[in-house]
Amino acid sequence: MTTNTTKLAEAIGIISNVMTSEINQMNHSVGNEETVPADDYDDLKDLAENFNSEVANVLGVIQGELDACLEWETGDPEPNEKIWDIAVEELPTEDTEESDTAEESEDTEEVSATADLPQIEEYPERERLMMEKEVLGYYLTAHPLDEHMDKLKQFTSHTTNKLIDIPDRGEVILGGMISSIKEAHTRNPKPGQPSKYANFDLEDVEGSVRCIMWPRQYAEFGHLIMPDDIVIIKGVVDRRGGGDECNMIINELVPLSQIEDRYTTGMIVRLQESTHGMQMIPKLREVTRAYPGRRKLQLLVQLADGTSVTLDAQGQGVDINNELRNRIDDLLGGGNIQMITRAPKVQNSGRRFGS
Repeated sequence: MTTNTTKLAEAIGIISNVMTSEINQMNHSVGNEETVPADDYDDLKDLAENFNSEVANVLGVIQGELDACLEWETGDPEPNEKIWDIAVEELPTEDTEESDTAEESEDTEEVSATADLPQIEEYPERERLMMEKEVLGYYLTAHPLDEHMDKLKQFTSHTTNKLIDIPDRGEVILGGMISSIKEAHTRNPKPGQPSKYANFDLEDVEGSVRCIMWPRQYAEFGHLIMPDDIVIIKGVVDRRGGGDECNMIINELVPLSQIEDRYTTGMIVRLQESTHGMQMIPKLREVTRAYPGRRKLQLLVQLADGTSVTLDAQGQGVDINNELRNRIDDLLGGGNIQMITRAPKVQNSGRRFGS
């Protein structure tokens, strides 16, 4: 046989294999009645039988054409040119194989390039925690309040899980994050009186409680109610619904970022003899004199022999602000300032923040 005849035989073999595979698949489907709906089974069976018959006829024609090709090799009349051309065109050549390989390589490279994930920075921790809560319904890796726990303990009287022990109208101070804000207006407000009020959830590490801020308090603190903000609230427990469930009626709200300024009464500045030298005292006095105010100023002097002396600045108060703090840090270095705070009492029990 010549090369062309061999290629034609291979092409016909491929066609035959493909058609035989299709026959086997259809016969399998017909033979497996459980996978075919009852209403469609008879129609599918008839279709398969007709298909088998038609394929058998086509394979017979193909075999006849191949026989004609073999006869043509020995000088007999030419076989059908149409089937010859189709068969030869369908056969892969070396050029087409190389072209197909190149195209496959390009496709592979393109897929590989698009499969690379972009390099992005890690989300900030608080944003990542908010996403965890949104997707999972709870915080998985940490709680957004964890980093503020020392300050929350210092300036709060209770956590939400302790409210069960507080009687109706008992006053407490809580700290946590704001969520689920809903604003509305009271019905039939008095002329000239505010009507807008707000409901929101306050969540701490132990749980959450529903809070209500009525119009008079809302007019003063309403602008501070922001989603996900961390705040300190002072209010009373409301048990009018009965049972263990309760709400909080808010009388005061302070953002945690402002709590120290709100309840700071003074400032202690530490001066170390071995590090700063006693000559630093006049320089420190010049800095603090530039910020006169009503808050107390104390100087903690740590002597080289290990003893400490606390001195009150007689007749000199200061206005404590970030600019003053930064100037003292520049003069003495960081970590030498401590705030003096006065936490308010809760009226019903005399208990102080953080106690």
